[in-house]
Amino acid sequence: MSLILLEQPACEPINLLETKIFLRLEGAEEDEILKNLIKTARQAVEAYTARSLICQSWRFRINLAYCLSISDDLYLTGQKSRGSKGLEIPRSPFIKLLDKPKLINDYGSREISGYRLDTAGRVAKMHFSNLQTNAFHSQSLIQIDFSAGYGDTVKDVPDPLRQAMLMMVADLYEKRVGVNDNRGLPPVLSPGALELVKPYRVSRLA
Repeated sequence: MSLILLEQPACEPINLLETKIFLRLEGAEEDEILKNLIKTARQAVEAYTARSLICQSWRFRINLAYCLSISDDLYLTGQKSRGSKGLEIPRSPFIKLLDKPKLINDYGSREISGYRLDTAGRVAKMHFSNLQTNAFHSQSLIQIDFSAGYGDTVKDVPDPLRQAMLMMVADLYEKRVGVNDNRGLPPVLSPGALELVKPYRVSRLA
């Protein structure tokens, strides 16, 4: 299973000005540091909640046999209005599919038409019908390109998540934690920020 970010958000959920006001900072000497801390705080909140705050594009790849094993045939054929199980899209809030799902294997890639998307539950889920026999090769994958997020602007993001980011930036700034976007995992959320984001955490079946 892999999840790859295809397109970064167009902006951050909190901007530089409101961050400096929150930290009671003046001058531009540390603007680049603050921008880095803002991005790091967002990534930490997103990692904990399994949500995208500002609209982002993702590519999700997962084993085909697993997808078929958890798909609901009765939902696929329209005999049920809601599906049980199903492949959960790993980022919320789900916005849309960017393309048809693809089957990836030793024979190349091709679009999948036998699927159904369920967006009525707590997370978006996909169900897939049986495919050609050669698709069951152990290396066969399903690729799903999708977008997720609360919206394209700061105003779309819930205030508690934005406040949690401000608190995280303040904590990181006070401790002067070195930040490198390509190093390791996002930092652990501070206790105060954690209380704000807990209600937004998406609990998944697997």
